[in-house]
Order: sequence, then C-alpha cells, then structure tokens
Amino acid sequence: MSGKRLHHYIPQFYLRGFTDPSVSGNKTPWLWVRHKEASAVVRKAPKNLAAEIGYYAMETSDGIDYATVENELAAMESRAAFALRKFLAGPTGHRKIEPDLSAFVGWLAVRVPWFRRAAEDEWQRFLERAAGGREPLPDDPDFSCSLVSVSTGEQQRFALADAVEAIKSGTWQARLSKNQMIDAMRVQVWYFRFLHFSRLCWTVLTAPDGQFFLTSDRPIVWYVPGRGLADSPAALKQPGVELTVPLSRRFALLATAEIPAADARIRPSDINRRTFLFCERFVASPREHEIWEVAA
Repeated sequence: MSGKRLHHYIPQFYLRGFTDPSVSGNKTPWLWVRHKEASAVVRKAPKNLAAEIGYYAMETSDGIDYATVENELAAMESRAAFALRKFLAGPTGHRKIEPDLSAFVGWLAVRVPWFRRAAEDEWQRFLERAAGGREPLPDDPDFSCSLVSVSTGEQQRFALADAVEAIKSGTWQARLSKNQMIDAMRVQVWYFRFLHFSRLCWTVLTAPDGQFFLTSDRPIVWYVPGRGLADSPAALKQPGVELTVPLSRRFALLATAEIPAADARIRPSDINRRTFLFCERFVASPREHEIWEVAA
C-alpha cells in the first residue's frame, strides 16, 4: 500500500520546539545534535532527525501499509499541540495531565527505538521460558510467531508450538512482527496513561533566562531517588519516582507521586543530565555548548 514511507520516531513538531533561537530570516531552523557514537556536534533540521523508512509500517493482505499508524500519530500530534499550548497557558502549580497531552507523552515514551528493543527482548525471553517449560503458552491455535534464522537472517512465521520447537533447536530466535510491535506500543501507551500517568501530579518547569532544556531519542525519563535512572516502566510504581518530559527548549514537565515540597528544586541542568544519560542514539539542544556542558 502506498503512503508516506519516512516515519519520525520523534515528532517533527516536537523537535521544532528545541531549535536554535538565534536562527532568523529565511534560514531553516536547526538543532545541535550529538550522536551517541560520535564526539562531534552537528547541526540538523528537525525533518532530518529521528526518522526511518517504514518505522510504523504494518503488514496487510495487500502488502505493506505505511500510512495507517503514521496518520493516526499525526492526528494525535495535532490534538496534542493544541492541548500543550492550553496546558502551558494554564495556572502555575501542580495539575493532572489532560487526556490529549497524556496520549502524546505516552506515545513519546514508546515510539522510540529503546522501546522496540525492550519489547523484542521481553518477547524473546518469554518464548525461551516457554521453550524451557517455565511459561505456559497462550491457548490460541491461530496465534503465530515471527522467527529469524540465526545462521541466515531469514524471517518466517511459525505456529506457536512449532515456534517453541524451533527455538529449542537453537537455530531460530524470536522476532516480533511489524503488527505485533505496533500492538505492543498501543498496549504500553495504555499502561502508561491509565495505570501510571493518571495517578501522578504534574508540574510545569520553566528554564531561567539564558538556560534551555535538551531532548533526545528517548526524552521520557523516570528516576528513583537513591536508585538512579530506571529502565523498566514498573519503576513508575515507586513512591518517590520522578518522571521528566522536556517539552521545548523553555518548558519541561515533572511528574511525581506526591506534590513536591515547597523547597524542592530540580534545575534544568538536572533534567538535562538525566536526558543525556538516558539517550541511546542522540541528544539535541538549542545551543551547542549545552551539549558539552551536560556531557562533561
């Protein structure tokens, strides 16, 4: 099926909120970007960052569908952009997150490469436990699995019982299909929104003049004081958890289980450091020197 094939795993409208404020005139706005594997900082336009061909593609009887999920996300982002403006224009203090903004933050957490890898790893561990008799199999004769050959990289679909036997042989490994990965994203967004976000208290943070927030390929960070950065969403159940969301170069969200104490202070540099440490592919900034400061 036809459709837009280049998909952004970090939305362009969101990235535009972190562009260099000094850009003026008819110049295309840019961000300062440092890729994880490189030491150099380069300028990139939002349209050229965090994008892959067919990232949200699905398999149908008519072929590859590039458009359905991409269009759903575009509609969600339009609603979120309006909700974000309304949220930031609201009264200061601690509030519940609005539904459209909650959906955006949930998707921002799961549409990134980290989640795809984590979901793939968890699915593989489940099937390996099932192959070892340590996990019951779903009672669904129509359920099938996508496996990849260890030796050739060939990908095939197997009935569940056959998939378990293939994994036992050591010649095949589990691989989530395109459709299963999209389903995993949708389920995790639901968990984030209705089991975690709804019970957290959200505070808008504003960067002081001359300071900016960074973003990355994994902008949603949860931190547990005394334990550090946490990789599993289950950490959001911890009573002292702090979830941070850079919204733009000027604004960020802080979500906590309890209203922060009046003397509690989380500085932009604290959030930027967490954003930098949690990233997997890149960190992006409105100015170059913020990246060097946070990486020092």
